[in-house]
Amino acid sequence: MDKAAGEWGRYNGEEVANKGTVLGELDRLLNKGEPPDLELIFILPFPNRTLFGKPLAYTNPFGHVALRYRLAPSQETVVVNVIGFESPQMVNFVKPEDFFFGTHGWHVGNEQGGIYNRNFVSLRIERVSAWQLQELHTFFLDLHMRWKEGQVHYVFGLDGKLRNIMSQQFKCGNCSDWIGYGLQKVGLVDDISMLPKILWIKMYKYFLQAEVKIPFRYVPSPSAM
Repeated sequence: MDKAAGEWGRYNGEEVANKGTVLGELDRLLNKGEPPDLELIFILPFPNRTLFGKPLAYTNPFGHVALRYRLAPSQETVVVNVIGFESPQMVNFVKPEDFFFGTHGWHVGNEQGGIYNRNFVSLRIERVSAWQLQELHTFFLDLHMRWKEGQVHYVFGLDGKLRNIMSQQFKCGNCSDWIGYGLQKVGLVDDISMLPKILWIKMYKYFLQAEVKIPFRYVPSPSAM
């Protein structure tokens, strides 16, 4: 990724002009004036090699997943971003406007680079129980403390029996695992997956089976708004 400052959407570069209000505008459009209680965000893989504009290889071929949720009983929301590369810590709580539209602090819990550099696919759930939101936030606060104490770890790229052994022995997982554990703990998914896209699909199917109406709507990019 080109990190030259001063370029729109680049690292430390110019941000969308209405960064502070654009998310509220989207919420009013999609959620009748209020933010969703829950938003599972799948971030598509970032290609590190291209040929004639087509991706050849990816830094992470599985993509990434993050979770935005409301801090009940307020209307304030936060994005929990679980990462294990350059960030100083595994569990990061990021302001939604910075996560989606910011160009600063990518090395501190927000390395995806916003919608300027990655494609985001969100599953927005308008309403869940207040106790679920409270328990979810408690889970991630506790996960952060456990990480600081060395009780849990981030692991990427393991599969099969070795992954299961490490997960049980060392309490480790990737972004999809830890986000999934939180959702499963409060009864918002039946089971989890190490693959971010599969976790997104599992949550979508869970709410379909619960007969919750999930509409799909196109929202133009900030440059088109």
